[in-house]
Amino acid sequence: MKRDILGWLAMAASIAVTAQGEWALATACGYHPIVAGALPVAIDAYAIRALRAGREVLAAVLAMVATNSAAHLLHGGMLTVSPWLVVAVSAIAPLVLWRVHALAPEASDQPFSRSRENAPEYPAVGSAGPTPPEVPEGPESVGSPGDLTTSLEGAVQAGPSATLGAADPSGAYPIAAMAYPKPVPGGHMAAPERVRLDFMPLPTRARELAAEEPRTRSRVDAEYVPEDAWEAGTEETEDDLAARARAEFADRLTDGKVPPIRDIRSVLAIGQARAQRVQDALRRDLESGVRA
Repeated sequence: MKRDILGWLAMAASIAVTAQGEWALATACGYHPIVAGALPVAIDAYAIRALRAGREVLAAVLAMVATNSAAHLLHGGMLTVSPWLVVAVSAIAPLVLWRVHALAPEASDQPFSRSRENAPEYPAVGSAGPTPPEVPEGPESVGSPGDLTTSLEGAVQAGPSATLGAADPSGAYPIAAMAYPKPVPGGHMAAPERVRLDFMPLPTRARELAAEEPRTRSRVDAEYVPEDAWEAGTEETEDDLAARARAEFADRLTDGKVPPIRDIRSVLAIGQARAQRVQDALRRDLESGVRA
């Protein structure tokens, strides 16, 4: 959450400026000086609540303007303490109490309760649940096999408009049919019977293309090449390379610095392994006190 520094600064300054006038108005209307300090707190709390709720902001601002204007008019002698002014100042606190609670965030009408009354009831461990009603057995529980076969044959011969749908010529897939039994007395249905038909064959052209596809794998030959195999034909030996490195990097060796492997590879045009060995040779020279 980003901090609105200017917003908080403006709010603090406004509260500080208006609080003095509101307190002076309360004391002028007969409030004790200590109790009068609660009046600016109440008005400012109402203003902050209105700003956060985004409602009644104008009413809160007008209340602050009215109280401060009345305080300064009393201080300048342009207004006297009348009964109506005392009644108006006395009504500020109850009205603020009402509006602050009215602008409070709405809470849930039915708060969550962890009491055992709202907890769902589960059967105890080891106890049997409610026994389902028994389904009477009879010849009318499930349709006869003859009726099922006839309905499936009619669906397959009917084409795309049939219940089972037309077979997809792009591939084979199984067709499953669901036999719905007749309801038995008592409002219960017997367990349905699932019938699985044979797979539909692939089209002839697809089988021909599958037969013509070559079944041989492409051969890939790979040969292991050592890291420094490309340098095996070079004429320079390790000592020659070390001597060249001493001459090329004489300035660094004089300062007591070992050249990095990257520079050795770039200058001598050698691989990683040989550059490492040349660097080790140069490091031994520095440790033994040999300079180029």
